[in-house]
Amino acid sequence: LRVNTRGVIPNTEAGGRRQFLIEVANQGDETAVISALQFTGDGFSLTQTPPLPARIGPNQTLLLAGVFAPVQVGSIFGFLTIQDLSYQIIGVAVDPPALPAVRFTGLP
Repeated sequence: LRVNTRGVIPNTEAGGRRQFLIEVANQGDETAVISALQFTGDGFSLTQTPPLPARIGPNQTLLLAGVFAPVQVGSIFGFLTIQDLSYQIIGVAVDPPALPAVRFTGLP
């Protein structure tokens, strides 16, 4: 995920959960320090984060684990904020599969 781009979570059934990973890469030549980390948006949450402040050495990466658990059908926007940079994440919640036909017999 790069600055001024957005991440897309694959379609997820409303009422379901989709786990995902976000790789934070330091492509610079100095150690990066992350002291602020936040994920906002309905249905989005981080499930695994490092203790802050986190340090990422040059050409090193840090993995964040998250989950998208939508409760309503539609496009849902989340925002991952690292320090003062914000990244848009889009998830699409789709209808769960239809229930099979049910037939009642022998009722009075």
